[in-house]
Amino acid sequence: MKNSLYKKKYIISLIIFVLCLFFDRLTKYLAVINLKDKDDFVLIKDGLVLTYLENTGAAFSMLSGKSLFFIIITIVFSVIIFIFFLKIKPERRYSPLYICLTVILAGAVGNLIDRIMNGYVVDFIYFQVINFPVFNVADICVTLGVVFLIIFLLFKYRSTDLDTPKASEDEGSANDA
Repeated sequence: MKNSLYKKKYIISLIIFVLCLFFDRLTKYLAVINLKDKDDFVLIKDGLVLTYLENTGAAFSMLSGKSLFFIIITIVFSVIIFIFFLKIKPERRYSPLYICLTVILAGAVGNLIDRIMNGYVVDFIYFQVINFPVFNVADICVTLGVVFLIIFLLFKYRSTDLDTPKASEDEGSANDA
């Protein structure tokens, strides 16, 4: 039973990961083809604009030109996220955590691919009405994943819910089977 829960968790997470990554890669590809060296595409006048930007930094172009730094940081955080993912109990009530971590990881990997392949991240979504920094689908994944993760950790789960079982408990339940 426990084994099938793990398999289901990994399969669902893999599907979500692939879909998020695919959508990020597809939209960046379309941005390069349709927006690079071209006029902005206005979706909502004075509101939402599609524009092309090669971002060598982080949000707001902070630390521009530090791609190697961001590659290393992204790999470290991705490993940490993956370890947390593996430690979560395979129970249905923890599904929101799996989804949050999977979406965050997909966004991180999406931008990591850009940094490794190009030395920059392709950004193309711009909220002109509030002069928000240009961003992409991977950024949306990371942001929404982190926001919902924080909400779930603050309001849905207690700290004891997230304790990993001790080795002696695992051995005892294995002997009971």
